[in-house]
Amino acid sequence: MNDLIGIGKINREKLNKIGIENKEDLTKIGSIEAFKQIREKVDSEAWIRTLYAFEGAINGVKSADLSRVKKDELKAIFREIDK
Repeated sequence: MNDLIGIGKINREKLNKIGIENKEDLTKIGSIEAFKQIREKVDSEAWIRTLYAFEGAINGVKSADLSRVKKDELKAIFREIDK
C-alpha cells in the first residue's frame, strides 16, 4: 500500500479495514465505492478529501493534481453520498 501516492497511514488503515490491501484492489473497486464503504463501515465522517485521495492514488497523482473537472465530478458524487 506504500506505493499509493497521497494515501497516508490513517487512510491505509481504513482501506485495510474494508479489505483493500494494494493499488490493484483499490483500482478494482474504484474510489467511489471504496469511499462509500469507508463511510458505511469505518468512518461515517470521512470527508471529500479522502475521496480525492483515493481517486488520485488510482491515477498515480496527488489529490491536488486532479483536474478541476474530476474534482467537480467527485464533489457532486460526494454530495449525493453525504445526504
